[in-house]
Amino acid sequence: MDLYERIRDIAETKGISVNKIEKDLGFARSYLSKLRKSRPSGEVLKKIATYLDVSVELLLKDDADNKEEKKTFELDYESMLKIYTRGRNNLSSEEKIRLAQIILSDRNN
Repeated sequence: MDLYERIRDIAETKGISVNKIEKDLGFARSYLSKLRKSRPSGEVLKKIATYLDVSVELLLKDDADNKEEKKTFELDYESMLKIYTRGRNNLSSEEKIRLAQIILSDRNN
């Protein structure tokens, strides 16, 4: 299941259309469907997760048996970790908790 499908499925359970998410969050029409082939920034993921009242981890959950998809997720995780910590000597308490959640989530998979 790719990111778009996960967002669509979560939205469906909440009675929200993908078009409504795009409109409410100020995204271009069909923006979310483009997530099938690309990864959004952490900021965009957070916006979507907050809107759907779920964690970013749930949106990124790697439940596919497809090794290629899993490899892509691992690369994205590594990149995300580097970006998240780049140029930051002192993370806030909230950022430290968030980073710990991401790491623990990855260890549990």
